[in-house]
Amino acid sequence: MDFDRVLLELGIAKRTELKKEFKGLKKMVNPLMLIQLPNDDKKLIDMGEKTKEQIVLEHLAQNGISDDKIALWFDGKQKNMEFISENDSEQEYMLFKQAAGTGWDCPRAHVLVMFREIVSTIPYTQTIGRILRMPEPDKKDDYIDTPELRTGFLYTNYNRSDVQIPDESEKNKPRNLEAKIKAGINNIKIQSAYISRTDFGDLADSSKFQASFIQSMNRYFKIDDDDVMGKGRTKLINAGIELNPKITNQIVVDAQFKDIDQLGYDFQRLGQDVKIEISNNDTEKTFNYILFNILKEQTDEDAKVGNLSRSWGPLKSAIRIWMKRALSESESIRLYKIFINDISKGASSKFRPAITSALKEYRPILTKILADKAKNKERREVLMFSIKPFYYFTDDYADVPQSLCALDKFYIRKKYDGRDNELRFKDYIDSKIKHIEWWFKNGDSGKDFFAIRYLNTTTNDYALFYPDWIIHFKDGRIGIFDTKKGDTAIDTEGRAVALANKIKELGKDFVGGIAVFENGVWYYNSSPSYTYSPGKLDKNWKPMENLFNSN
Repeated sequence: MDFDRVLLELGIAKRTELKKEFKGLKKMVNPLMLIQLPNDDKKLIDMGEKTKEQIVLEHLAQNGISDDKIALWFDGKQKNMEFISENDSEQEYMLFKQAAGTGWDCPRAHVLVMFREIVSTIPYTQTIGRILRMPEPDKKDDYIDTPELRTGFLYTNYNRSDVQIPDESEKNKPRNLEAKIKAGINNIKIQSAYISRTDFGDLADSSKFQASFIQSMNRYFKIDDDDVMGKGRTKLINAGIELNPKITNQIVVDAQFKDIDQLGYDFQRLGQDVKIEISNNDTEKTFNYILFNILKEQTDEDAKVGNLSRSWGPLKSAIRIWMKRALSESESIRLYKIFINDISKGASSKFRPAITSALKEYRPILTKILADKAKNKERREVLMFSIKPFYYFTDDYADVPQSLCALDKFYIRKKYDGRDNELRFKDYIDSKIKHIEWWFKNGDSGKDFFAIRYLNTTTNDYALFYPDWIIHFKDGRIGIFDTKKGDTAIDTEGRAVALANKIKELGKDFVGGIAVFENGVWYYNSSPSYTYSPGKLDKNWKPMENLFNSN
């Protein structure tokens, strides 16, 4: 096997492996393998050899990979590119050249096969950077135990010394620092919280959406169950819907496009316009594309849908069924043409506002569906927190001396707001050697750390809160504290209430709350009626010394 095919085999094998890992996490992510071809492979033709494009497409075909799984992005030639940036897009491979790919990004791209330019020896750093993105950056905690899904894989025939990895953010730093649990530590188990993944950003339940959509559209166009024998048609005609449109497509002929960045301008000024009635196949493709864009263009928060690829299909079915009933028409292509013709009127379209209205009316139903799913999932899956045998840290952390930390080393970030306040608290609890067996500095994300679910009063949505400190008293009590200072103590966005309620729920052996340093003394507040005014602490604020003096 020649080296070109070896690179492809390595890339294909890695993509397949990553796909299995995503599936194991129940993630709707289809990893994409990028294949960057040389810009100058015309020279191969001049030498009577196959181009890299021919070699790659032949090899993919030999591996049983069908054309619909392959996207192409070249100057003047694009194929299967419509929804490729979506995490669950069906395309698994994308062939492109540097010129065509400039400025493009796709976070689900995990594997890059980069063929060396025939003349130039400089690889493209920007291209390499594309495989260093995460498909779900807002759900990075889900990937803590799967390092390969946080890694980009490059296979190339460039020399290693020629490859320059772009400077990415802190998240890609190696975790070289290790801390391990001290011998003899009396570990704990506390039920922790998590936000279960039930919302995939789609319409959730296609049958319920379909029923809601049909009712909404009927209401919008004043169609009821008695509108049979053409009455529905009459109402749509009266609303301004044209029922016998002729759909044509303006095709640009005799035009050559040389610069991808000037394509919009060239498209307008080059070639001749020819009007041709579009085929049935093109009609359905156009209908599909319009639905995708209708979902994409929604600006009303209650009408927005996050995962377009998972949503346009149910929307297509709902529209088709509603139109068939309203128009007593069985031929889908005729319905598609009616729809396309109306949508092509832009802001004058009658269907556009009706669809927005239907999406908004479905929102309360969708919210309830997701809430019920979350409750059921959390009932089935219980997450318990215990101190792990090992923890790893990046080099932006520093080892700080400690006495009672549950780990043999106490690593804390070198710079961040609140660092001095937390070190002051660490010194305070370290001094309580007669009363405290150990303390643990909690992390701020991920299932490895203790979390409390709370209602964020700013966003009015549920989120996770990670209290700063867990303390094991020698008398068996467990303390859960979150240190605050200044504005962060004034507005806790619901965290203080959630912490107070959690401590009460856990029972008499648990103490804690929000902790602040006032007048040279640490105070804590465990009241659900939480308030904080600097210099004016109410009766709910109690000196932490009380927790030690009472025993």
